[in-house]
Order: sequence, then C-alpha cells, then structure tokens
Amino acid sequence: MSKSFVCIVASHYRTPLWILSAKKISQVIVICRNRDDLDFALDLCDADDIVIDLTDDKITASEYNVNLVHKFEEMHNVSLMSFVLSDRRLRTFSKKKIELYLSYLISQFDKIDFSKIMFSMSEPTWFHERLFLLYCEKNSVHSIHLRPDRYAIGFFNIFLGDEYTALVKNKSKVVSNDDIHKYRKLISGLKNPRDFDTVKNRNFFSMDKFKSLSFLIKLYFRNGGSTYIHQPFYLMIINKLKNIFRGYYLKYFHSFDTLSEEPSDSALLLLHMQPEQSIDVANWQYSDQINTARRLRERLPTTTTLYVKDHPHCAGMRSLDFYSHILKLPNTRLLNPFLDTKSLLPSVASVYSASGTGVFEAGVQNIPCGCFNNIFFEGVCQTRIYLEYNNKLPSLIKSESVSNVKLEQTLKNIIEGQFEGDVRDMLRDSLIMSEDNIKNVSKALKQLADHEIWDF
Repeated sequence: MSKSFVCIVASHYRTPLWILSAKKISQVIVICRNRDDLDFALDLCDADDIVIDLTDDKITASEYNVNLVHKFEEMHNVSLMSFVLSDRRLRTFSKKKIELYLSYLISQFDKIDFSKIMFSMSEPTWFHERLFLLYCEKNSVHSIHLRPDRYAIGFFNIFLGDEYTALVKNKSKVVSNDDIHKYRKLISGLKNPRDFDTVKNRNFFSMDKFKSLSFLIKLYFRNGGSTYIHQPFYLMIINKLKNIFRGYYLKYFHSFDTLSEEPSDSALLLLHMQPEQSIDVANWQYSDQINTARRLRERLPTTTTLYVKDHPHCAGMRSLDFYSHILKLPNTRLLNPFLDTKSLLPSVASVYSASGTGVFEAGVQNIPCGCFNNIFFEGVCQTRIYLEYNNKLPSLIKSESVSNVKLEQTLKNIIEGQFEGDVRDMLRDSLIMSEDNIKNVSKALKQLADHEIWDF
C-alpha cells in the first residue's frame, strides 16, 4: 500500500506554512487541538485530505472510557504519566479529566491508518503531540520537527523525534572549509538572535503590551478557552501582571553579582527558559533547574565560584523564591539575566547547561564546556556531564579544549543539516507565507518523501 500522506500535528501559527508546504508533495492529515488550527485546516485542505478534530468541544462531548488507557499502556508496555507530568496544563487537572482526555485522544489516533503516512510533522511539546509521536514510533513512522537555525538567518534544521539530537542531512548540500569558517565566525560574532529584544521585554510594560493583551484575549475566546492548552482567562491576566512586576523588580531593584574572580576560579551555569520543550521534554531529567544547580555545585571544586545566569526571556516568569534557593547554595552567585551571555564567556573557566546554545557558543570559542544531555552540537563540548552518577567533573573540563578537527567536523555536520527557508510562525514576518518560502520548505520535505533511508 503506497504511503500518500504527510501527517501534521497542528501548531498554532506554524500550521498554515506546514499545510501548504506539505500539500505540494502529498495529501495531508491534520490533527487540530484548537479552533484556530481547525479553521486553518478546513480552509486549506481538500476533499482528499483528512482533518482530525481534537478541540475541547469534541473532548467534553466524548464518552469516558478509561479502559482504552489501560489497554494502550498494557499493549505498549508504557506509562503515559511521564507525558502527563511534562505537560504544563494537563498535570494540574483532576484524575477523571486527565483520563477523559487520554481516552479521547487514543480513540481518535487508533482510527488513523499509519501505513499510509510517509512521515509526520509536529512540535513535540504538549501531551497530544508526544502521544502521537509515540504512535508514530510504534508504527515505524518517522516524526520530524522543524527549527530555525539560530545563526544562519533564512535556514532551518530538521530533527527526528522529540529531542534535538538526530539532525536530518540535506542531500543536496555540499559544504566547503570556507563554509565552516564562515559559520564559526557567525556563531562567535552574533550578539543576540533575531526577535531577542522583543521576547526579552515580554515581561515589561510598553505600548506593545496592550496590543499583545488584546491579541491574547482574542486568541483565548476564539479558541473557546481551550482548557487543555490555555490557563483560565483570569489566571492568564493575573500571572501576566505578576510576571511584569517581578520583571521590573529584577531589572531595577534586585542586587545581582558581577564576575569578579579570576577565570580559573569560576564556572558559569546557563539556565533554560521554562516552560519550554527543550528543558521539559527533551531534557526532562533537568527540568528542576534548582536541583540541577545544586548537583553541579556538588561536583565543582570547593574553591570554584559557580555563577548562575537565568535565561533573559524568563526574567519575571519565575517566583523570587527560585532565585533565593539558588543563592542558598555555597559559593554560588547570581548574574543579571539581561547580560549578554557572549560577553561573559571569556571571563569564566568553564560553561555548563543541559543543552543551551550558550554552551555551543563557548565550545566554538574553545572555552571548556559541558552539556548534561545528548544534543546535536555536543561535539564542541569536552564531554557530557552526567550529574546523576559522577561525584566530580572530569579533569579534562578544566584543562583541555576540543580539537579543531572535532570542532570543525561538528560544524560541518550542522551545516549539512541546513535547509533554506523560514519556519517561524507566520506572525513574525509576512514573508514566511510567501510562495517562495513555501516552495523552499516544501523542497526540504520532498527530500524526506523521496528517500526511504534517512541519514542522520
């Protein structure tokens, strides 16, 4: 039986680009969790396409069937609770509401003929996305997610599964030594990624905030207050106000430390934005970032000062108690989250993160660094740091840098995984939905559709 569908797990304002790009090479199955996505799919899909409605109205009208959940877990020898706990909304619900949701999703996914799917596309963050990815895995269907290249503007990467480890190679890409050197220079020279200032200032008052608030209100009610995705409206407003006031406090009143030690006596830990797929899903072992800081502190030499820098996008989003717990750790100091990370790197002896790009940038500059989990750029790091098992850091972190050959091979692998196109959501730039961009993204998807064997 021929595989004739690309399956898309809709992802808000990325959905139209995904649908139109995929439809240039095949029919599509679109799985929709909110009304916006459903409207996009119904507008862009043809009679031969399949649209699956997972909106709240369908869920609440469905029959409660916990046996489906039991049967699924027994059949696949898996517990879905880890997926539940990594979902920022689902984990707050009652037992019955969780089971209703799970049983409805299973009932709908069981109806899909996976033998007709070439591959699926998603951003594996929410429970329904991760459950569908599990279905793909059990049915030997590749699942991919698209991610803009942080440094090469106008290019994106394709990753397999729900982690940032398996990087799909562009079959048509030929990489020269000059390309490697240019990319390395780009990584070292770029101060902040695009959209950095916009996102960094999300927790401060501005005229744009009123526009954003208006947009959030429209989004919330347009999607019927999708409880499995969005907070209740009143909580959304309360939490946003809390974030704004905490952001102002951190920016203007909180006393942060500065780098004062000799580089040889200091280490830098870079925290992840949270909630976020990169830390709550791909690196779920390190989702408790206070505990991560504690475990790293335990393994560093006693005389080494640990500096902790929060992600600037998170300033105001965490409780102030979070920072208090960090500062209770011995010989540990807190840096201003708004500082440019790159300016700090030359002033520390080593840099650590679960999988943050700050580690990547350090490694490219031959600064000793370590990541805590698998990541596609780990070749620029001295080693993986297993905080669960080691009682000390490897000595090579302190004294050695990655060989130039290994570093350049890592960069070559990354460049070979670049595809032309902009895969950000369509609200970022009007050109994202241009015919040229749709063709570029479709060209990348066609490579996947045309090859039975995928190289990583």
